[in-house]
Amino acid sequence: MTPPHAATAFPFPPPSGPASEPRIAQALADGVAKLAAAEGSLLVCDDRAGDLVFAVSVGPHAHQLAGLRRSIDDGLVGLAASFGQAQISNAVAIDPGFDPGVDQEVGSTTRSMLAVPVVTPEGVVAVLTALNREGGFAADHLAYGQALAKHLADLWTHPDTPDKPSLSQEQQDPGG
Repeated sequence: MTPPHAATAFPFPPPSGPASEPRIAQALADGVAKLAAAEGSLLVCDDRAGDLVFAVSVGPHAHQLAGLRRSIDDGLVGLAASFGQAQISNAVAIDPGFDPGVDQEVGSTTRSMLAVPVVTPEGVVAVLTALNREGGFAADHLAYGQALAKHLADLWTHPDTPDKPSLSQEQQDPGG
């Protein structure tokens, strides 16, 4: 079952099968809540189209984001996908790497963003985003985001992955 205030629109089922989709959605919702972010998404790489697709979104704009496509070349999320490196911006309004296109399309205002690539042995398959954490994102949030991205990658590829990620003590409390 999809968590409340969440929407899903997987462009294709994960290799672990369609039954993994609600588990991925729940893991994302739990992780965004743990990060104390206002909203978050999992954008899946559609290599054939060269796009990132909002496959799972949680928060007030979730239903507007579901299925929305962005070029893999755009913004901080595109940088995370293209280079496989996490991106943090706590002042997106003045960050030249930020693409305001999604904000304009859904009527939102992003103030801060954490974007972490979800990497499997095949490469980057998706990007996890968390937005608008009060006070912004710091190194401990990045560490938690990376652990969450690893867990999402495991859910993406292995249907027998436990629902709860294995986290170190530092990763369990991302600076509340």
